[in-house]
Amino acid sequence: MKVVDWQKALGDWSNCTVEVGEFLVEFDYIDEGNSGDYNDDDPDDVPRLRFYCYRYEPIEEDYWELGYSYCTMLTPLVSKAVLHRYADMIADALDSGSPKRRIEEITWITEEDIEANIKGDSDEKVS
Repeated sequence: MKVVDWQKALGDWSNCTVEVGEFLVEFDYIDEGNSGDYNDDDPDDVPRLRFYCYRYEPIEEDYWELGYSYCTMLTPLVSKAVLHRYADMIADALDSGSPKRRIEEITWITEEDIEANIKGDSDEKVS
């Protein structure tokens, strides 16, 4: 089993914002873990990232309107490529007729699932 120095990972983490068309997805760590607040004393707990998604609304002044905010299965060790793919998935869901359920489903997707999806895309391009 791989032991992760979460304190170092959290110290190295900085927010990431991804703009996808008319949507903005911001990833942040706000002390959330598997079951609420992250507990560094619990070896089974893992820090989780939260996302906030905004839609560009050009009303009077240009601004971004908050749409949804959810905790994810992603950790502060996640790669930028995974965050970008995750943001694309959220933007696709926001473009659908009723995004709430799709976005909630996305929150359960793991880093490993997205990495496999990214690898599958690159394998298809090579073949």
